[in-house]
Parts: sequence; C-alpha cells; structure tokens
Amino acid sequence: MFFKKKRFFYLPIGLLFLWVSLFFCLNPLKAMEQPPITFQFQFAKDDLYIVEKYQDVHIRSVLGEEFRQEKNRIVLKIIEKKADFVLMSGNFYTYQRFPGKSEQFIFQSEYQSEFRFYYNGRYEISKNRLMPNVRSIPTIPLGNLPSVWQSPAEQILHVGRFLFPLHHSVVYRYKGMAKLPDEAYLLLPQEGKGQLLPQIDFSYQIDKAMENPVSPVRRIQASSESSLWLNQKAGIPSYDVTTSRYFLFLRERGQIEYNYKIYSWYFKVPSLKRNLDTIIDNARKKIPVSPDINVKKHKNGVQISLGAVMFPHDSAILKEEAKKALEKIAEYFKGYPDREIRIFGHTDNVGGSAYNQALSEKRALSVMEAFMKNGIPKRRLSYKGFGASQPKVSNQTLEGRKQNRRVEILMITE
Repeated sequence: MFFKKKRFFYLPIGLLFLWVSLFFCLNPLKAMEQPPITFQFQFAKDDLYIVEKYQDVHIRSVLGEEFRQEKNRIVLKIIEKKADFVLMSGNFYTYQRFPGKSEQFIFQSEYQSEFRFYYNGRYEISKNRLMPNVRSIPTIPLGNLPSVWQSPAEQILHVGRFLFPLHHSVVYRYKGMAKLPDEAYLLLPQEGKGQLLPQIDFSYQIDKAMENPVSPVRRIQASSESSLWLNQKAGIPSYDVTTSRYFLFLRERGQIEYNYKIYSWYFKVPSLKRNLDTIIDNARKKIPVSPDINVKKHKNGVQISLGAVMFPHDSAILKEEAKKALEKIAEYFKGYPDREIRIFGHTDNVGGSAYNQALSEKRALSVMEAFMKNGIPKRRLSYKGFGASQPKVSNQTLEGRKQNRRVEILMITE
C-alpha cells in the first residue's frame, strides 16, 4: 500500500516535466525569447548630461609606432525641448597622456557645438560642426526592443587639415539582461554591483574611397564592435566598451593603422548655474582668500588663482603655506564630487619660452598632485601649462610680471 501511494505521487510530476521538456524542444524559440523591454532617452532642462571617455590608442605607420591614452569629456545642456527632439549645446574637452612620459592627463582642446538629438538617439547637426564626431550611435527604436535592428550613422574623421565624413550602417543586437563588467565600477557606485541591465551589442564596417584627389588619404577601412548597457530608469546609457580599428591608405608612403579600446560612462548631474553666486560665496568662506589667493566667477564655473609667492623663485616645489591652502581648497572641492577640476600654469615673459613653458607645466602638475594627496580622485583632474602666452596684464612692470606668475584652478560647474 505504501509503495502504491509513492508511485501515484511521483507519476504525475514526471509526466509534467516530460510535457514541459517536449514543449520547449518542439518550440525552441520560446526557450530563447527575452522578455520585452523598452528604452527611451529622457531629458530635463535643468540637468547636465556628461559622457566620460577613456581610450587606449595604438598607431602604426611607416614612421613607427605610438601609444597614447586619451580622455574625452562631453558636457551636454538642453536649450529647448520639442515633441520629437531636444536642441542641445555641447562642450567637448580633450586630454592626452603618454605612459612613461606623462602620468597625468594634459588638457588639449575644447570644442563647442549645437545639434538636435531625437529621442531614439538620432542626431541632426550642421555640416560646419566638428563635434560630436560620432553621430547617431547608439540609435535605439522607440517601443519594445527588437532582437536585431539596423540604423544609419555618420562619423567625421579629422586627419591634418582634412575632414572625411563617413556614412555607414550599424547593426544592433539586444542580448537580454546582463551584469556590467567589473571595470564599469571604476566610475560607477559600488553599491550597484551585480545588478542586471539591458545589454546591446552593435558593430559596423566601413570601406570608402576618398574622392578628393588633393587629400593625402585615398581609402579608409574600419571595423568596430561595442557592448552597451542601458540605464532604463535614468533614460541614458550606463556604460559601454568599444574595440575599433581604422586603416588609412595613403596616396604616398603606405598606410596608417589606428587601434582603439574605448571605455565610456554616462551621467546626469544637476546644473549649478542658478546657484553659482551662492557657490562662489561658499568658496570665499571656506578658502583662505588673500592677496595671493583669489576666488572669482568664471564663465565655466569657479576660478581660484594662486600667486607665484606660493612657489620659491624658479621652482615648482610648493611652499608649506601653499600646501595648507590647497588642503582647504581640496576640502571645498569634495563638496562637489561630480565636477571636473582643471589646473593651468602661467609665467611672466622673463626667460626663454621653452623654460617658461616647462616651469608652468611643472607648477600646474605640483598643484594637481597636491590635490590627489588630499583625496581628490585623479579622474577629476587635468593640467596644462601656457608659459607666458596668456598674461593677465602687461609684463612691462614688476607688479605686472608678479600678477602673471600664477596657477589658475577652475572647477567646472557647467
């Protein structure tokens, strides 16, 4: 009797498992289907949209090989919202470092732009704008994401004085919900580790002959593969990683090969423009303002100037009083952890231009390293030396030369 009850209990369960197995064997697509998800870019007029890109660049040519690291910071603001798109203004900042030569990023250049950004990620931009140089990537259909889709895109390749527009198609594949790779949390909060986000893989190939006979490039070939994770709640991407290779075939002297490994993070932060006066007042209260330390409003944020008295004559070694002042400035900057800090060195015109350039770079770097010792993350910092090329006042007088010997620290609020 006990045996019969036991057999009666297990038989229906076994039949159920058999039926489920047969169902999915006969319907394999059911087993592979991902639950539908939707994604749409979301924008608020008082927010800033920031993209941080770090890329390893390896270049090969007949002249040899070069390895460098680049950082691009993109700050986007909403000018106007429409039903189908937003009008954006963008500031694009570029930085470089050469491992083994410069360990910290050196500020290189700034570009400004304005363009339409549609809610599916498509761009509309005037032909005379250089940035953004990669356009309409990613493009994400509105509504439920299909498993595969294809969209047009454009890139502007800048080689010397020549611009090469490259129109191509991008193939996208929705891969389902997946964890972010560990390296994403270098900039993302650790508490989000392990969460599942929608993952999209996409790729493209380019093969284009250059029609301009004057250009040094006769043909461009490229291939690229990317993985992207979406932040559905914020309405922006969270992180992506890209591997790309470009071949530029020259009319003379062979070819140039560019290899890129690019890591990108995406953030929303509140605009501080309306509160800038309050931020300036707060800085003046917390930072020891003196004839040699000045705080003022800048078009891009808060500017703090350190006079040359903070350094011994012809030296980039900080004096003790300078170190103490920088400790307090660092504490102030910690109150704005998502803002970039740039450090610029300047000299007077006494001495040779090469010497002044080197001294301005070394002094800016000394200030940057002091901030790092006081807990400011390296990723927030960059530096550049200008030598005597940007005087505040005339160098004709002793007082004028004293004012021109300075280090300017700029915290970007917009």
